[in-house]
Amino acid sequence: MAAKSKNAAQLKKIVEAGRKAQQALNKLEEAMERAKFTKLIGKAFKYRNSYGHGESWWLYALITSVDGYFPKCIQFQKDCDGKTTIEIDHVMGPQPFEGSGWETIELEEFSRAWDDVRNVMANTMAANLEWASGGKL
Repeated sequence: MAAKSKNAAQLKKIVEAGRKAQQALNKLEEAMERAKFTKLIGKAFKYRNSYGHGESWWLYALITSVDGYFPKCIQFQKDCDGKTTIEIDHVMGPQPFEGSGWETIELEEFSRAWDDVRNVMANTMAANLEWASGGKL
């Protein structure tokens, strides 16, 4: 019985040491990922997006912060069907740039693409408000 109790106590110590080592490893990995992605804050990217057939379009992202392991961004696109999506505080995956098809772009290119989307949205909204109001706006 004494040997069994001693082994159980030893196992408990080893398990606890392993848990603490894993926590330390996780903390170090998170710090390394955060440092890598923090360097990207303020950088703009584009990605060739598609539905897997035919036409493709650009998906744009501007890195705004880092949340744990992941970069957060403002992301927008206008797809081949004219559908526009905008996501604020979009959390990207842990490896969004390394060999994944994302291209670094200048802020000017990002800004021009944003202006294009914003203008289409403003014109569409104005036309729909005009129609909905019967020309009273």
